[in-house]
Amino acid sequence: MAKTLKPYEVPLDPDLAEEILNIPIPPNPDHKPAATIGGRVKEAMESVETANKYLETSHLAALVADTVMRQIKKRGVPSIRVKSDGTVVLHVSYKEAPEPRAKPPVKRQTRSSDLPKLAELRLRAEEAGVDISDLGRQRRAIFDRVLAAEEAIEEDENPEPPLRLVDEVKGGPPPSDKKLPDNAPEEFDVDDLLSD
Repeated sequence: MAKTLKPYEVPLDPDLAEEILNIPIPPNPDHKPAATIGGRVKEAMESVETANKYLETSHLAALVADTVMRQIKKRGVPSIRVKSDGTVVLHVSYKEAPEPRAKPPVKRQTRSSDLPKLAELRLRAEEAGVDISDLGRQRRAIFDRVLAAEEAIEEDENPEPPLRLVDEVKGGPPPSDKKLPDNAPEEFDVDDLLSD
């Protein structure tokens, strides 16, 4: 049976804890202070819970938690929490993270066994019009050069449309829906047509 690791907590440096406690939280306009001791204690506990929920979503707190966890050389899911006595601690749990961090896509390395045969590469190079005489039997180099040539041919065949079409009409009055008469002289005044 696998051993379950308990969460690890360590108090933060006092200066860092003070900075965490200075992170602003949006005020609650409906809040009215309690009049009894029990009510005040309940309010205090709710305030600590609210602060911890806000720290879970804070990017600054997540950055601090990651940095401190690396400094103390621990592994797990870090978070910053405020305890009921007001101390700020780094909490490292060993359960799965609620949102796994996205890893950058890994570019798959093509092994030489995945490359096409040399005869096929030479045929593709001839079709693409690529000179590979200087490469000899280097399949990787031939493959890269042929692939680059084929992509260039594809781009030439399918050029990207312009990002934005520009209206090149000269400024002036908006076109009118009136048409020129059939017997209009070669030179005429546009203002006369628009005034009608």
